[in-house]
Amino acid sequence: MSVLAPPVRRSRAPARGFLAADDVLAAAGTGDDPSGVSVFLCGPAPMVAAFVRRLRRAGVPSRQIHREHFDWR
Repeated sequence: MSVLAPPVRRSRAPARGFLAADDVLAAAGTGDDPSGVSVFLCGPAPMVAAFVRRLRRAGVPSRQIHREHFDWR
């Protein structure tokens, strides 16, 4: 995840687990109004689709959600 502000870490242990759209919104510091955030996604199609759905439900406009498509072959 890359955001314009450094993440606040309470631990020196490496982060583990899966990234979620809510993590991105929280890191962007959008509060209750994510309409001004732009999101750039790259990853497997199911992950990208899940992110897009959640970001749209949160209020991120479609024109501000950018995707790069790739395929493992």
